[in-house]
Amino acid sequence: MGRLLGGRESRQWAPEPVVPPFPGVNLFGQPSLGANPDSALTVPTVWACVKLIADTISSMPLETFRRAGEVPARITDPAVVKNPDPEETQSEWVHSLVVSLLLRGNAYGRMVGSGAALNLPLLNPDMVRVKLDRDTGEVKYFVGPPRRRSATARSSTRAASGPVRARCGPS
Repeated sequence: MGRLLGGRESRQWAPEPVVPPFPGVNLFGQPSLGANPDSALTVPTVWACVKLIADTISSMPLETFRRAGEVPARITDPAVVKNPDPEETQSEWVHSLVVSLLLRGNAYGRMVGSGAALNLPLLNPDMVRVKLDRDTGEVKYFVGPPRRRSATARSSTRAASGPVRARCGPS
């Protein structure tokens, strides 16, 4: 515009700095070395999506059904479904469960008590290691501090945490 009116044209002498597409990735869109589920929440889009999905699912009713032939039949909710963790409401518990599933791909709970007093507080998935015994096919869950890369940390972690056995399905 300046040239048209007889003035001098001015241009930027240095190129624009290269900016990564969004936080947590390098210039090529690959995750940076420090990327983890917690740092993913610093990306506004990830945070908004996780919040939207978890809020929506946790606002839905949690009901129990039993298959009776082809049609599922509604049954009375067991105490563990009504109140899975005494320190959280059912909605908060489902919200935490969904966030864990979305960010880490797994959710784990520890069965505490039995019968009507059964509770299922959620565990941090980073604290749970799953091992399959290749000989027996038994799955064991170890709860303890997150595994580190050094050999001494691995041996102390293994010694400090014991197996947690899990059963799926009817007893």
